[in-house]
Amino acid sequence: MKNIRQLSGFLRGIKIFIMSLAALCLLSGITSKANTKIYDSQITANVPELDSLHESIYILWHTAYPNKDYALIKDILPRLEVSVSKLASAALPEILHNRQAKWDIEIQNLESNLNALQNAVKEDNKQSMLKTVESLHRSFESLVRTIRPKLPELESFHEDLYKVYHYYMPNNDIEKIIAIIPSMKMKIELLKQARLPQSLANQQNKFDQSVSRLEISLNELENITTTNNSEKIQSAVENLHSEYQSIDALLQ
Repeated sequence: MKNIRQLSGFLRGIKIFIMSLAALCLLSGITSKANTKIYDSQITANVPELDSLHESIYILWHTAYPNKDYALIKDILPRLEVSVSKLASAALPEILHNRQAKWDIEIQNLESNLNALQNAVKEDNKQSMLKTVESLHRSFESLVRTIRPKLPELESFHEDLYKVYHYYMPNNDIEKIIAIIPSMKMKIELLKQARLPQSLANQQNKFDQSVSRLEISLNELENITTTNNSEKIQSAVENLHSEYQSIDALLQ
């Protein structure tokens, strides 16, 4: 009987230990999630490896190409190969995740054009060298357009929205949502004054109307945050995000 009581106590102790350990793990997970840091590299639409590639492309396009300097093309090729390799391995920042598919296609085009240049140099085909330098430059510009915003004011607003949508809302951090709303309001004011580039001028009226709806949805979010109702706040954030996506679609 004594042994049974001892065994029962031992098992109860193990049960308490397991429950305590589970609670500790859960608390640790919650704390970790709540303390998730937002790094500038995650919310900035920039790829350093692309800037590094630009150094080689600039020499090729602005010096070697117009001067038909084939020796310079050959000299810059090893450096170009390293830059393209690093760029192909580079990860896009989180804020550009929706452009990954387009980015991958343009990277493949860049690598294909580099391969063509390598063959042209190997064969010492001068006409082909010039042609592939032109193609490389075009590929580089396509990559830049893939990640660089057509409207900086919208990208600036998106940086705030990204924090709200991907960090504050999932963590139910209402205080941080409230704190960032003034910044978002200021950026909407800039959006209201923004003028689209000439290539998109025919979308200006639709853009202005969409910005007005974005402002309304932000005001609605601000009003709902006072209720401290998580479900309503999440719904308002989703609506704000949808209005942003509508504007972004106009610029594609």
